[in-house]
Amino acid sequence: MSQMAMPVEFKHMVRQIGYDVVEQVGSMDGLVPYALIGVEHPQAAVVRQFLQSLLARKLSAEEMSDFWSSTPSGVYFTDGERVRDFLSSLLKRLEQEPYLTGKI
Repeated sequence: MSQMAMPVEFKHMVRQIGYDVVEQVGSMDGLVPYALIGVEHPQAAVVRQFLQSLLARKLSAEEMSDFWSSTPSGVYFTDGERVRDFLSSLLKRLEQEPYLTGKI
């Protein structure tokens, strides 16, 4: 897998997801809104485009795990499919308001 350049906006977003966050939010589903805390429209647009490109590559589960381990996040996923599910959920949310246009 050739590495895609990881935008600083994405790094900043996942950096705030520490190893203890899953306990705080109660489930993996709670990670999406937590990850998006403080993300404004301009940052959301960059992250959305990055996730669209990344997910379009149809990486294997192993490659998804490798990708996630290269991020600054402290969250551990048990396998690459869980990484894919999380990133897909993030993308789905970023394709909705207020992230899509910045209007509330």
